[in-house]
Amino acid sequence: MPIYYPMPYWKAISQRPMPSPLFLKGIRGELELNVTGTTILESYNTLYWYYRVRPRKKILEKLEVIVEGLNIVNVPVDLGVRIAKEENVPLGDGLLMAAAIEERIPIIVSNDKHVERLAVKFGFIYENLIPESVRKAMGGARVSQHPILSQREG
Repeated sequence: MPIYYPMPYWKAISQRPMPSPLFLKGIRGELELNVTGTTILESYNTLYWYYRVRPRKKILEKLEVIVEGLNIVNVPVDLGVRIAKEENVPLGDGLLMAAAIEERIPIIVSNDKHVERLAVKFGFIYENLIPESVRKAMGGARVSQHPILSQREG
């Protein structure tokens, strides 16, 4: 059964040399995992700008393993934009849902409240594999702590 896995364990993956066990199963062909180019870009941006993982090469080496081992699915951008607009969610989440709809991917694994709501609405199975304690530790960041957005304050 294919799984769409949009958000890896950002903090954990940034501190480990290898991807999570779920990705390893996908890379070994034990589980069909799908990812979009949009997700890869969001992964990079989150690790680089939010968690400040440096140097870039560390991030790209991890993403390269993921890109080489998983199915990269196309995103119907027009549908993704429409979903984002009609559901009032970030564009990346609309694009993710559009890809899952287009590719008929039944399971979405994420740690995103918008994705969870959309997955339920559109009839997908939603899973969040990040333990509650880790989610709480990851939460609570303020906009003022975001390196790009904090530059706009003041």
